Amino acid sequence: MANPKIKILLTPFDKAIESLCWLLIISIWILVFVNYPKLPDIIPIHFDLSGNADGFGAKENLFALPIVITILAIGLSFLNKFPHIFNYMAAITPGNAIRQYTLATRFIRFLKLGTVIIFGMIVFGMIRSAGGNA
Repeated sequence: MANPKIKILLTPFDKAIESLCWLLIISIWILVFVNYPKLPDIIPIHFDLSGNADGFGAKENLFALPIVITILAIGLSFLNKFPHIFNYMAAITPGNAIRQYTLATRFIRFLKLGTVIIFGMIVFGMIRSAGGNA
């Protein structure tokens, strides 16, 4: 039996989380563009578990993380429009669909926020380790 297709309306809380994600992504892009001209040609691009740089590369590599997180965020936002295709532990019925879909889409939204924060911290660390003003 197919899960019911129901459009889930965003609560103000959900809208705030979405807005925060996109604001952070824009901030990451601004951070990269503002600091890029000030960076040396070779920057740290990999760190060991202690936080010490153990891999270096061209400063152009700094653009990889904002590109990846932007694509990932767009993909997760698109996926969130189809909660009926998610895998659920309980059977989805017309009576519980709204609640289950709301919880599932909110989980994806928090997953996106956490990923954006982690990527932002990595970009910040790379710029700071390279001697930028971040």
